[in-house]
Amino acid sequence: MEYEPYNPYKQNPCLNGNRPEIKPEINIKDIHDRIEDIKQTTDNEINEFINFSHSSSFFKKIFKTIGCISNETKISFTKDKIKTVVVDPANIMMLTLEIPNTAIEEYYIKKDMSLGLDIDKLNYLLKTSKKTDMFKFVYDAKKDINKSFINIGLFKHSQTLIDSENLPNPKIPNILLPVKIKLDINILYDFLIQADNISDHIEITAEKNKLTLHAENNTDNVTITLTRDHFISYQCDSRYKSLFSVDYMLNIIKQLKTLFTDIELKIGNDNPIEINCDNGYTVKVLLAPRIESE
Repeated sequence: MEYEPYNPYKQNPCLNGNRPEIKPEINIKDIHDRIEDIKQTTDNEINEFINFSHSSSFFKKIFKTIGCISNETKISFTKDKIKTVVVDPANIMMLTLEIPNTAIEEYYIKKDMSLGLDIDKLNYLLKTSKKTDMFKFVYDAKKDINKSFINIGLFKHSQTLIDSENLPNPKIPNILLPVKIKLDINILYDFLIQADNISDHIEITAEKNKLTLHAENNTDNVTITLTRDHFISYQCDSRYKSLFSVDYMLNIIKQLKTLFTDIELKIGNDNPIEINCDNGYTVKVLLAPRIESE
């Protein structure tokens, strides 16, 4: 048997350029399709997922504000914002609340959906929360389709949801009101505190150069007259007057005061008053007028 010296070019054809064809076992399209399959499988595993958190003091004020109108609500969650519209049982006051995702510290919504929440229960959970506590809300239908999971500081809660299909879905009316006034919310709040001891309703009169707030009974009355120096902005081209319930207005203004420093009022003649507040998140309130009896 003859001995053949080792020839690297013969033993390894790659060294002399004769590389064997290597066929991949899977191509790029197959890899892409496999990734999509994995993503779809993961999506199906987590069904209707919501996860957001922010300071508990913020949500304590938010839920108390909603609670001024109704003890339960349908809240819509989208990738851009949280929104709810509630009407009180007597259909006298409507509140619209919108919180953009930019106003919340952590916010993740897998897909748009609505949940029914018990506001009274949420206010009770937040009753003992501290300013430094975080409020974390999680909903995962795969884990439990009927419950939300809420962490507040050291406490972990599970709360049964309300069937959102059984909750009202109020339509927001489009009302054109000629008077638009922006002022310090404390001015209106202080007047309502005084009026609450005198009458069950107040009279708001807007004129070109002034706004008059008045309440009276058979023996007492209180009046304040505000001129342009008292306003942040003022728009009025004629004279307009409407009456409103002190109880309803004081109840909501007292709570809005914890969230906002400025308030915008829109009024007309015997029309609802529109109350707008904006602090990165917005609240809009419509309050029906009291009609004077003949």
